Amino acid sequence: MRLFGITFGEGNIKVGDVFTFSLPSHITCPGASSWCRKYCNAARYEKLRPTCRNAYKLNLMLAKNPKKFTKIVLGILPRILSCMRIHVSGDF
Repeated sequence: MRLFGITFGEGNIKVGDVFTFSLPSHITCPGASSWCRKYCNAARYEKLRPTCRNAYKLNLMLAKNPKKFTKIVLGILPRILSCMRIHVSGDF
């Protein structure tokens, strides 16, 4: 689902009906070890689901505009979303 330029995932069996926001693996993990990069679960998921990889790239492009991103995430989303999971790969 796209909302205000952000692409959201729509949860899963584990977390339920919660919107999710993610960024691409590897390029947004500056402290990742070589082991982590080799066995990265998020990277595997992105390979299996190119749609997710593209959505994460769009989110990263928006996040690189801090003024717009902050306005959306802090100013608008809390009014319409009761809960949002950030970075589903667990790297946050």
